[in-house]
Amino acid sequence: MGPLVDEGVRPELAAPPAAPVACAGGRAEWSRLAWRLGDPGDPAALLEDFLADLGLPVRDLARGPAAAPAQHLASELCGAAVFVSAAAGARMAGVPDGPATPVPALPDLVAVAYRHRPEGGSGRAEPGGGA
Repeated sequence: MGPLVDEGVRPELAAPPAAPVACAGGRAEWSRLAWRLGDPGDPAALLEDFLADLGLPVRDLARGPAAAPAQHLASELCGAAVFVSAAAGARMAGVPDGPATPVPALPDLVAVAYRHRPEGGSGRAEPGGGA
């Protein structure tokens, strides 16, 4: 599966929710978690582990933001966007899953991590490596 954000889309339209304006056009997909009903694992635990492995403060929300705005651009991680379908949300809450998704191509849980793209870089950034 390719990036969820088409590199040809204008950056301001492809920005993950709450992405800092200073990062517009300067980020690339770094890592992704996808889970579907029927896949093994607890989607809530998988999501928490995925985000925690990125260094996001999801295990202790009292910790506050991962970085102050002034430090944000200096860090490798730009942020993460998360989609949770109604069925995945129901599974996380421990209630019946409900009807199947009307869009089978879209997983029930998707989390996409973005990293800052090196100046002049383009394309998908690889975890721990260059663009």
